[in-house]
Amino acid sequence: MSSDKEMNGGDGKTASADNSAALDICAVVSEQEKQLATSAAVEFQAGKYAACLETLDKLHVLRPTDGKVAHNRAVARYYASGTKSSTSMEEFTRELHEASSHLHVNFSNPDSLDDIDQCIPFFNYAVALFHAHQYRRALAVLDRLFQFIEPMDEAAAKKMCFLHIELCLCLRQPEKALGIVAYLENLLFGSKGPASAESSSAIPKSPEKEPSPPKGVSDADRSRLQLYKTRCLIMMRSVKASKREIKGLVSSSVGGSNQTVFLRSQLEFLRCNYRKAVKVLCTAQVDCDSRTTAMYHNNIGCVHFCTGKPHLGSYNFEKALKLFIESGERSVLDGRVYFELLYNLGLQNLYCGKYASAFDRLVEAVRMQPANARLWLRIAECCVNRHKSDNSTDFQLKDRKRYMVRGTAGTGPHRKIVLAPSIGTDRYVPVGSDHSAAMPVPTLEFAALCLRNVLQLLP
Repeated sequence: MSSDKEMNGGDGKTASADNSAALDICAVVSEQEKQLATSAAVEFQAGKYAACLETLDKLHVLRPTDGKVAHNRAVARYYASGTKSSTSMEEFTRELHEASSHLHVNFSNPDSLDDIDQCIPFFNYAVALFHAHQYRRALAVLDRLFQFIEPMDEAAAKKMCFLHIELCLCLRQPEKALGIVAYLENLLFGSKGPASAESSSAIPKSPEKEPSPPKGVSDADRSRLQLYKTRCLIMMRSVKASKREIKGLVSSSVGGSNQTVFLRSQLEFLRCNYRKAVKVLCTAQVDCDSRTTAMYHNNIGCVHFCTGKPHLGSYNFEKALKLFIESGERSVLDGRVYFELLYNLGLQNLYCGKYASAFDRLVEAVRMQPANARLWLRIAECCVNRHKSDNSTDFQLKDRKRYMVRGTAGTGPHRKIVLAPSIGTDRYVPVGSDHSAAMPVPTLEFAALCLRNVLQLLP
């Protein structure tokens, strides 16, 4: 159970293309190019992305082989598009790859990163991978970038750490995320947080020199770190530590936020206090927007599922999915939330005996998690149950014997047993037999394919 903001990375701003790659102004740069570069930087900082893009286009005409200009054009064009759709992110990724030859970077091999000047392009590439839900590849890039965090600009280092934490949580690696939280606490506040001692082994190899704390740390950063730490502890099922952090959250500036309410409810859910979990959820302000209401119904559905009420759970998950779809424009970050709602609804329909509906939901959800062995197993279960939901008839031997043999004919060695016509009624006839077994149809052939996938994915 989690809030919508949590799934989008705390305040929804974790993964955004970084514009920190300033243009190098060296001796060979003309005065006109300097003015264009300065104007583009000012316009970008002022939020005038369309004007910034026009300026960078002019600069690109003067410097067509400058990799940093091409990189900054890609960033400006992404912001100027005004949408965070998958199409704009794909275009951004394509432009990054085109600029890679001029930047002398190889995005397909994170280990090739060996210069601090290459960090910002690699970070933006990790952002693109995050938006494409390719979390493992993005994490590999961030692990490599972490080796260069010491000489990096403080603002860029903070963005990198926040994205690193979010990726670890997406991949269910809370110990590693908690280690990065401890490092970021040290970076921002100048002292090691309580998480550093218990999870230092999970941190990627970091610089030995301790970073000096910047001045004027915002309350937003402090609250965001506290929220991340609480999420890590809850994912680790550390009840006592989670309770301590939530007490701190309640007394902080985000104490009354829906995300804090959802985390409090999740803690009670973890402790199997389902009644109290629902009671805490009811204090959330769910009328503010459809997405928050969808997360509320999703969490209520999880409680019903654990209390043995699958039909009530299915009702709540269906309502959550409907509200989420009706919430209007959605960024690519919301794709993960959508597929998780699909998975919850599909699993609940499976428990309710609605095998066809469960199959459709889970097949759509597997697009998001193709390497999830448990999900493939659930899809196979839908196929098998649709063919034959139980084996009770197989154990009614007297009835089976009565309907199996119709009689006998002949005597002696010529005696024949006449089988009843009904013996063939239990034969499996594949649905849509003219389709390939790889097509997502609830047949036993497709179930066998799913189970083979499970065997391949299991360690």
